[in-house]
Amino acid sequence: ERILDINPNANVVRIRRSLDDIEDAEFKELTLKPLAHECPQATLLCGFTDNFEAQARVNRLALHFGIPSLCAQVYLEGRGAEITFTYPGVTPACHRCVLSSRYNAHLEDGYRNTVTSDGTPIFATTRLNALKGFIAMAMLHHGTGHARWGKLLERIGNRNLILIRMDPDIHASLGLPFFEKVFANAAQERLIFDETIWLPEKPDC
Repeated sequence: ERILDINPNANVVRIRRSLDDIEDAEFKELTLKPLAHECPQATLLCGFTDNFEAQARVNRLALHFGIPSLCAQVYLEGRGAEITFTYPGVTPACHRCVLSSRYNAHLEDGYRNTVTSDGTPIFATTRLNALKGFIAMAMLHHGTGHARWGKLLERIGNRNLILIRMDPDIHASLGLPFFEKVFANAAQERLIFDETIWLPEKPDC
């Protein structure tokens, strides 16, 4: 209802099933079939969930069908957030390459995530959503002549792990040292939190 309120021409198909229960052929039909008798000019597969298995399937589907993908999740209590994205022919690393330690923990060590979104303030989600919007626009307009979005993906394509610090003490609370490393030589009296870092990634194989 909310989507149709924004755009009455939208085509909304609700499926109340686990992503793993949708076979590849059905997914292809849902994703690539014409909308209102027109093939989509751009396709973007989004995995906006904290569920590891669902995000792993999004990565596999994006690679298999050669379509761009965008994933994001909030960390414990909204103290931070991450975004990863892939675009065929542009991003050198897929989600699995970018998050290889997480994949190893889940697939080899039997780790199971118990963190939920409990305690996350709404504005932490809003902060994450805003950045997802910028990246989505860069992906959807890639290769077009759009003055603002047309060439943005070329600039961010190899930096497809994005972290947002929403807690000044994120290293202590979540064990994330990345921000201290990136800003080690910066004027610390001008920094405290709400920074975004764009980490260059390389393929694992």
